[in-house]
Parts: sequence; C-alpha cells; structure tokens
Amino acid sequence: EVLSKMRFFALERGGLSGPIPSSFGKIKSLLLLDFDFNQLDGTLPRQLWSLTNLRQLDLNDNNFEGELSGDIGKLKQLRFFQIDNNQLEGAIPRALGDIPNFSLIGLSGNDFVGAMPEKICDLRPSPLQTLVVDCSIECDIPECCTSCVPERRV
Repeated sequence: EVLSKMRFFALERGGLSGPIPSSFGKIKSLLLLDFDFNQLDGTLPRQLWSLTNLRQLDLNDNNFEGELSGDIGKLKQLRFFQIDNNQLEGAIPRALGDIPNFSLIGLSGNDFVGAMPEKICDLRPSPLQTLVVDCSIECDIPECCTSCVPERRV
C-alpha cells in the first residue's frame, strides 16, 4: 500500500547490484527513478515502460546491456532520461521522439550504432535542450545533438 503511493525513488551510489526488480513497474505513481552509479546489470525490465507518470529516469553508470526498447515511447511524461555509461547496443529507438516534452537525453558511453532518428532531432532546440551521444552516432551538432563524447578506451 505505501509503495503504491511512492513518487520518488533515488538510490544513487547505493552499491546495488543485479537487475532492476520488475516489481518497480507496479509503482505507477513514480515520478522519479534514479539508480545512477550502481552496479546494476541485465536488461532493462519491460515493466519500466509502464511507469507512465515518470518524469525523470536516471540509470547512468551501471552495467545494463541489450537494446533500448522502443516501448520507452510510452513514457509520454518523461523530461529527463540519462542512461550514459552502460553497455546498451543496437539502434537508438525512434520512439524516443514520441515523448513530447524531453529536456535532456543522455545516451553516451554505450554501444549504440547508426544515426540519430530524425524524429528525435525534431524535438530540438525546444523542448529538447540537451542531447548527448557517442561521436560514433551520426548526428548533426548543434542542430540535433548538443555534443558527442569520444569513444571510451577499454
């Protein structure tokens, strides 16, 4: 009962490991979910994409892998999305462009390939003020991406 009313969950630098529990998808009232700088891994649970009230999703600096699902486009209220420095791969989903009020998207430090979908670029410069990707992604700077990050050295 108490969890069903939770609006903010932030455990940045919490020393967490393992996957994000799929049960987080049941907390429909969440506005902010922040797991930055942990050791979380696995794929992002599909239940995350049912958190339709979410305004901020911070998953930077973990070990998430797999592809970023196009179902992220269901999060129409999202303003801030940071998933930098993980191990995500594949194309950047065009569905990110379905989220109308983005202010910031951080995708750098992953293994995404290809070009930035035009639908996402159409959000620039307003409402989308910041869009950061790896320099290997085809993206016009500053018209679409605000900056690119050189490939990380392993």
